[in-house]
Amino acid sequence: MAQDNVKAASTEAGSADPATAEEQPKKYSRGLKEPQKLEASFSRAAARLARAVADGVDEYRSGSDKSARKKRDGAIRDAVRNLGRGLEEALTTGAKVPTDLTKDVSLRRLARLIVPPPFSGFLR
Repeated sequence: MAQDNVKAASTEAGSADPATAEEQPKKYSRGLKEPQKLEASFSRAAARLARAVADGVDEYRSGSDKSARKKRDGAIRDAVRNLGRGLEEALTTGAKVPTDLTKDVSLRRLARLIVPPPFSGFLR
C-alpha cells in the first residue's frame, strides 16, 4: 500500500521512469572524446575482470563445500577438480576483457593521441 502512494506521488510530480526515459547522448569537450571513451573502456574491462575473479572463487568455494559435505576429506580430495572448475568460470567471464578494451577505440583518433605528427600520415 505504501509503495502505491510513493509510485503515485512520483508520477504526479512529472518524473519519468528511468527505464523508459530516452537516454541523453554524452557530451564531450573538443579533443577529449577519445580519452574519455578509453577511460570508460578501461573501467568496464576492470569491472569485468573483478567480476570474473569473484565468479571463479565463488565456483571453487561452492564446489569445495559440496565435496566436503559429500565425503570425508572431500575438499582436499577434489581440490584440483574444484580449482579447475573455478578457473573455467573465471576464464569464461574474463574472456570478454580484450573486447571491452578495444570496442570503442577509433584508430584514427588513437593515432593522434599516440603517434607524433610527422608519422601520423601512415595510418590514414
